[in-house]
Amino acid sequence: MSKKTIIYSQKYPKQDWEELDDELPNSTEEELRASARKLIEEFENNVVFKLNQEKLENKNRFIGLAKTISQEFKIDAEIYEEEYAICAELCLEYTSINNWLGQFLGRLMALSDSIDFCNKSNGLGLNFSYNIYDMYYNDRLIKF
Repeated sequence: MSKKTIIYSQKYPKQDWEELDDELPNSTEEELRASARKLIEEFENNVVFKLNQEKLENKNRFIGLAKTISQEFKIDAEIYEEEYAICAELCLEYTSINNWLGQFLGRLMALSDSIDFCNKSNGLGLNFSYNIYDMYYNDRLIKF
């Protein structure tokens, strides 16, 4: 039996949802809609997407690696292009996860700008995004 040695542990107090709800200001539906409209207007007026030529030229590396992972490891995959990114959805069956696959996934993660995880009925869902546009807010590059 191995011995567990704790290197760091910290537990923070959690707030009760009912207490939190009492602290939030009560807003009318119209106030919430006005706030949402203001946020959307701010976004439309101050956010610009610019094509990143280098990322566009290298998108085939991302696509090729996602296809290779799917084909070599018989993993369900869907690769698609959205307005500002290329996405690769992979569904890993829990029994298919091993170190060799982990090396390929590590390479895909390194190329990705974001990764989302979700539970699927037969395994773990991974959604990798490769942004081909950069987002600027008031002429300042926003990193994801």
